[in-house]
Amino acid sequence: QYITEQRDSEDALRESERRSAVRNRIAQVFLTAGGQGDGVVFVRVRDVILEAVQSRYGILGYVDGGGSWVCPGVAADPPLESGTPRGDLVLAGREWSGVWGRAMRERRTVVETGVVETPGGSRVRRALDMPIISGEQLLGNILIGDRDAEFAEKDVRFVESVAEYLAPIFHARLQLAEQERASRQLQDQLQQAQKMEAIGRLAGGVAHDFNNMLGVILGYGETLLEGLPDGDPLRDYVVEMVAAGERSATMTRQLLAFSRTQTLRPEVVDLNAVVEGSVRLLRRVIGEDVTLEFVPAATPVPVRLDAGRWEQVLMNLAVNARDAMRGGGTLTIEVKIVEFDASSALANLGIEPGYYAVLDIADTGCGMDSATEARVFEPYFTTKESGRGTGLGLSSVYGTVEQSGGTIWVHSEVGRGTTFTIHLPMAEATIAIRPAEAPVERRPRVGRGELVLVVEDEDPLRRLVQAILLRLGYTVAVAANGNEAVELVEGAELKPELVITDVVMPGMNGVALAKRLRKTLPDLKVIFMSGYTDAEIASSLDVDARWWSFISKPFTKEALAGTIEAILRDEDDPVPGVPSTE
Repeated sequence: QYITEQRDSEDALRESERRSAVRNRIAQVFLTAGGQGDGVVFVRVRDVILEAVQSRYGILGYVDGGGSWVCPGVAADPPLESGTPRGDLVLAGREWSGVWGRAMRERRTVVETGVVETPGGSRVRRALDMPIISGEQLLGNILIGDRDAEFAEKDVRFVESVAEYLAPIFHARLQLAEQERASRQLQDQLQQAQKMEAIGRLAGGVAHDFNNMLGVILGYGETLLEGLPDGDPLRDYVVEMVAAGERSATMTRQLLAFSRTQTLRPEVVDLNAVVEGSVRLLRRVIGEDVTLEFVPAATPVPVRLDAGRWEQVLMNLAVNARDAMRGGGTLTIEVKIVEFDASSALANLGIEPGYYAVLDIADTGCGMDSATEARVFEPYFTTKESGRGTGLGLSSVYGTVEQSGGTIWVHSEVGRGTTFTIHLPMAEATIAIRPAEAPVERRPRVGRGELVLVVEDEDPLRRLVQAILLRLGYTVAVAANGNEAVELVEGAELKPELVITDVVMPGMNGVALAKRLRKTLPDLKVIFMSGYTDAEIASSLDVDARWWSFISKPFTKEALAGTIEAILRDEDDPVPGVPSTE
């Protein structure tokens, strides 16, 4: 027994010395070859391990921030027996297979005594696969194979000791790489954010002023139409003028949705209608050399999404397709409904069984290689030369799709075009499709002399709203800014039942004005009007409060009358346009 114990003690000492020697050699590699690149370092560390365990084949790799197994320099000095192909190995998680893939997925040591297929596609005898783990994080992998003797328990313990030694080194290395990547990403994001902020301010300011002018054009155009009888030769001209103003207003809203980041306001809509509503603007954007084909589904496709944000999704994808078809081509947008059973849902990761709305956007452009396709949704990734944009703009598309509960996939081949496929869950609510009805002539709500205070800094628009309200039967007071409105209410003791105020004004804005006036008049109702969205208003006011409403510029007389009716009418008010029997 004494001799056995002494032999075991000597074996343990030799094993400890072997481990120490290997660790020292690995440390020496990192110290002396660290500046020569990952390929040299990883190959030399691998060779130290192979020599220690007397094997002819081996791969040492790390898991990068994107979840891929990267094996630097594997082909820089490949063992002759391995047949590893030229080029570094980079294998995404979905490509992890066989013994080595199982070891990483299950995070445990795997020993195979038979023939094993290597990541490079060759075959070796016997293999030992050891994941490198720190806590719960998979950091890398040691794959050893092709040796004469089978791997014994002491070999497993030895490689485990090497993996434990490498774990903190790999962890520190990964953290450093992540910090460097994050630093570069932050610099790119800052540049992009500054650019988008400048563009957003410019677009927002121009759109706001343009909407004010459009409001005046549309308002007075509608007033002219009311005074021109049928058959008047001037009526056709005014009709065309108003129609052009309405198209301009639609374009302005779409441009605002394209250039501004907005809070999602989802509602149940028909995906067919959302796409069809964007087609006209998309045709202008992509140019005459690109043919745009829209193939709607045969039936309504109810989905829950923010239609404004999805106009931007379609715009980004269309612009991206246009840039891929420099010599012209065809852009096809198709809407359809598909059903995924359990097996097909499993094949499409992230998809649960059931019915889905599918949106396909396909172009006949230059296409992408696999490397570009793999990174296409990365923020600020671009294939364009310097000075022609900082990215494909598809990261925002990906975010909107994900936030809407959907998934997006891309399939592309060089020279054969690209197809983006979006799956959206069908909304539980159905869209009521009513038969076409004959238009009913409805008179706007007739005022009963209620006092309305109009606050607007643009003189032409202020005069127009005043004229519309007077024609509707209201008593009107006007103010050019928030301070004048406060003076009228607090100084002159004006007591309006309703305030219609612009949101963006010099000095006191509309929201601040409404809060101040309601301290004096707690029952005051307010209608905010703006060329911007109501997201900024809702962020500072109770969205469920019934004392305020919102109308988007430019608006028609009917839209203004309807908004006033919705906020002022009591339950016992008569139906609009129907005389009272009192």
